[in-house]
Amino acid sequence: MAIGDYLRQARLTKGMSQTTVAAALYVTRQTVSRWEQDQTLPNIYVLQDLSKLYGCSLEALIGKTQPMQPMKRHINWLALFGLIWFNLIVVLAVAGTAIGLLMGLWVTVVTFIASPFLAIGANVLFGQTSAWWQLLAALFLGALGGSLVRPAWRITTYTWQAWQHYVRYNRRTIYTY
Repeated sequence: MAIGDYLRQARLTKGMSQTTVAAALYVTRQTVSRWEQDQTLPNIYVLQDLSKLYGCSLEALIGKTQPMQPMKRHINWLALFGLIWFNLIVVLAVAGTAIGLLMGLWVTVVTFIASPFLAIGANVLFGQTSAWWQLLAALFLGALGGSLVRPAWRITTYTWQAWQHYVRYNRRTIYTY
């Protein structure tokens, strides 16, 4: 028996209609009907609520099913072809822009941090005299660069995490079970 049959049987045993179940779970009657017809499956939290509503265990609600068999992965070739072209055209442009902006951000931060050392080094090593306001500006830029390290790191981390999520999504799109 399919899970939908077990759900229908538990509902009828309790003497409830699809409408009363839907009202108790704050879903539509059509949603309950789709569960019972195996068109969709309720998530685990809804199954827990259904087992409380019907007064039965979760195992009884979903029925004794066969032992889990390993699912075979199949490649969806059309999705793979579409992702390759989409990634080549759009994602490479966006990724290239993001990498360029991140590199520009880090070059700016490092240059700002290095500016006081360069100004003082030019005075000491090469005997170049600088006006007081140039040294003050270099110190200001160094402090500004130091304050930009944490936001730059957060932006870089966020961008890396977004990239990882995108790659994970692509892998899930290509493979079907």
